[in-house]
Amino acid sequence: MAEQDWVAELRRLSGLGMDIVRIAEHMRDTHPEFRQRSIVALNHYRVAFDLSIRQMQDIGGWYEGGLSAEHLRQEIPL
Repeated sequence: MAEQDWVAELRRLSGLGMDIVRIAEHMRDTHPEFRQRSIVALNHYRVAFDLSIRQMQDIGGWYEGGLSAEHLRQEIPL
């Protein structure tokens, strides 16, 4: 998928009322190719939600198991 397609998908999920953790879980579970391209995937989150580099790194930390879901929700309210 092209970047604009990933960004559109992330924004669509947010529009459905999903929080950042539910979006990340959905993307991890349904788009394995997204999970495998972690740096590229994190950048799609940054573009889709206008995140700072630190917030983008927080998503990476959550994917790696180093940050809690509650921390992620608190740091990235959508």
